[in-house]
Amino acid sequence: MEENKELVSVTAVRQYFYCKREPYYIYVVHLQEPPTETMEAGREAHLEDPFQAFLRKLNPKFMFRSPALKSDKLGIAGHPTTCL
Repeated sequence: MEENKELVSVTAVRQYFYCKREPYYIYVVHLQEPPTETMEAGREAHLEDPFQAFLRKLNPKFMFRSPALKSDKLGIAGHPTTCL
């Protein structure tokens, strides 16, 4: 297998299935979608999460949330998320 092979992020794959143009605009043209109302509401909810507030007060030097996973065979890389 090639040593310099660049891996595709799993986020790019998800974005591709949402809209086939989105990964092109983000990863090739380097344009970002302006924040939508839903994105702003999500950001605010994330900041109001008591666990997040607790972590900010601790001010940890290192925080491990999810391991970086990659598959050279599939050519993808990403971080798993937890759903509660």
